[in-house]
Amino acid sequence: MKNKANLYAVAVTAVAAVFLFLSFPGFYSTLQQDLRGVGIWFVLLTAAGVLTFVALKGGGAVAGTAVVNFAIIITYGGSVAAWLIAVEMIFLTRVLLKFSTVRSLFNMSQMAISLALAGMVYEAAGGQRLAVDSWKLNLTVRSLLPLALCHLTYFFINTGLVTVWTSLTQERSALRTWRAGYLWMLPQSFTAPLVGVVMAFIYVRLSLLLVVVFFLWLVYYARSSKTNLELQASQRGTVAALATTVDSNTPFLEGESERVAGLAVEIGRRIGLSGWRMQALEYAALLHDIGYLSIGKRILAKGDCLSVEEWNTVRQHAEVGAGIIGRVGALRRVSQIVKAHHERPDGRGYPGGLKKDRIPRESGVLKVADAFVAMTTDRPYRRAMSASDALKKIRSGAGTHFDTRAVRGLIELNTSSALEQYAAPVDRAA
Repeated sequence: MKNKANLYAVAVTAVAAVFLFLSFPGFYSTLQQDLRGVGIWFVLLTAAGVLTFVALKGGGAVAGTAVVNFAIIITYGGSVAAWLIAVEMIFLTRVLLKFSTVRSLFNMSQMAISLALAGMVYEAAGGQRLAVDSWKLNLTVRSLLPLALCHLTYFFINTGLVTVWTSLTQERSALRTWRAGYLWMLPQSFTAPLVGVVMAFIYVRLSLLLVVVFFLWLVYYARSSKTNLELQASQRGTVAALATTVDSNTPFLEGESERVAGLAVEIGRRIGLSGWRMQALEYAALLHDIGYLSIGKRILAKGDCLSVEEWNTVRQHAEVGAGIIGRVGALRRVSQIVKAHHERPDGRGYPGGLKKDRIPRESGVLKVADAFVAMTTDRPYRRAMSASDALKKIRSGAGTHFDTRAVRGLIELNTSSALEQYAAPVDRAA
């Protein structure tokens, strides 16, 4: 799939080259008319990219340049925006961040295409450039329509091109990847073009100094968001450390929580979970066995069949774990997922005997991930299954023991040859 991703990147780069070639006359003409203004916007765009860049887990990245991009489109048009972002992205990704050539060209190209098309749609819908003297800050429905269409074009082209790249490199369904990663962001994303209008108006009609002040406020806001992401990463590390403590104090569980969490997240992506639901799922997967701390090691390490009393004790671990986690207000959703991760669609699970849609979707995903990791790991009372045998058993229980969509996600992972890594090391070495 890497070859397909590289071919795709080359194709996107070729398309971007065409757009940049066709838009060069407009860009050059604007440079001749207002070199100072274009230079100022380029400095602001580059500063926004450098100061707000955030590397994401899994290899992606974001930068708070959207507001500046929209301000440039509104001031000078899509041709200028496309050329400025092309230069800025090459500088940021290749020179400063040392991305590979293919990755840098792809990032530059998808942004240039998105902004060029967004600018075309803006003007085709009746949007005016701020350089036109008759332009006024008039936020009526008629004046906002070109801006809304401009933004929708940018959003869908930008996220769509990136999603195809991601689906090729990670072998996922493109549609489900897009829904999980971007659809939930659409409503809040409309803030960027509205703030871009204000920023452009301040620059052209008021004062460059006010633009700088406004820009610094935007950078402060963006860096606050960056700090929040860093705090989330730190929070995840704390949860992972707690999960490791649980694993190390529980017989046969060494390293399982991380494998379950990794598998649950991959399944969740494939069935379209997004945003905060994915974070809650990952935390729940890391902490799902915390209730075992209340159970004696003798019971957990027993090689023979459990007595009825012992089995009832083991069954309490989901509720006990949920009670422990639920004491932290920010983890209440995580607590609900943990409590229901042994429920079954047919209503024969525990502790509540919930059926189908009454079971949180995240719990259904966690149950499948937990079952696969458990089946492919040695236990005191049995040897580990092979990954293929575990998959067959889980697949046969779809709709009764396991959530059907979660099982489908597991099958997709197996099809892409990404499932073996979540089995215990002894299974992979066999």
